[in-house]
Amino acid sequence: MQREIHKISGIYQITNKINGKIYVGYSQNITLRWYLHIDDLMKGVHANYKLQSDYNEYGLANFNFSVLDIIKNKKELILKEQEYLNNMIFEENYNLINGNLSSKEEHTEAFINYIDNNWLINTKMSNAQVNGLRIYNKEQRQKILQKAIECNLIPDKFPSQITFNMVIHFMEKKLGYIIFNGRFKIKPKHYSYKLIAKRDSFIIEEIDEVKNCPLCGSPYIDIGVNMAGIYDAEYLVCTNNNCKNSKT
Repeated sequence: MQREIHKISGIYQITNKINGKIYVGYSQNITLRWYLHIDDLMKGVHANYKLQSDYNEYGLANFNFSVLDIIKNKKELILKEQEYLNNMIFEENYNLINGNLSSKEEHTEAFINYIDNNWLINTKMSNAQVNGLRIYNKEQRQKILQKAIECNLIPDKFPSQITFNMVIHFMEKKLGYIIFNGRFKIKPKHYSYKLIAKRDSFIIEEIDEVKNCPLCGSPYIDIGVNMAGIYDAEYLVCTNNNCKNSKT
C-alpha cells in the first residue's frame, strides 16, 4: 500500500545528540526538507559546513529531527523562525547567520572584509607572501565558497547550486576584484591557481613581484599590461624556451 506523505508547514530543529548543537529552520514542507538535508549530508555537499563536518564525524544516528511549531502562513513562519534565531548563540550552534536581520549590504561587506583580510595580494608583498595566497586546493576554494554562502552573496541561487567559479565571477563583475590565473608545480603534480587583487591597486608600474616562472623557476620577461591597463600574468613570458609558459 502506498502511503500519502502529508505536508507539514512550520519550524523544525536538527539536534546533535552528542554535543547538543542545533540547527533551526522553517519550511512549508518539513518532511521534504528533512529528506533534502539527509540527501545533501550523505553526499557530502551540504551547504552548512558545520553541520556537514559533524555529520561526517558522528553519523546520522546521532542527530534528531523535530518539529517545534506548526505554522501555515509563510510570513508568520519567517517571524517565528526569527524569534528562535534571536535567542541563538551562533558560534555554539549550526546556523551560520541571523539571516532575516542582516541586510544585503551587511552581507556583502562581511564577505569583502573576509577576502581583503585573508586572500588579497598587493604591490608591497614579497614573492613568498604572494605565493602563500595562491588559491589552488579544494580546502582553500571551499573556505571562500562557504563564506559566500554564509553571506548570501548570490541570493537568487540555492546554496547547493553555488560553485567556487560562480563566486569568483561575481567578485570580478560585481565587487571590483581582479583574478589572476596561473600554474605551478609541486612534484610530481601541476596545479592551477588563482590570486585575488583589487582593481584600483594593480597597475603595471607598481608591480615588481611574481617575476619567476611558476613552472620552471626561470625569470619572466615583463612585456606589458592588458588592454585595460592592468597587470596580468598572461603578459609575462618565461625566458626558458622549453617551458610551456614561454611564448617565444
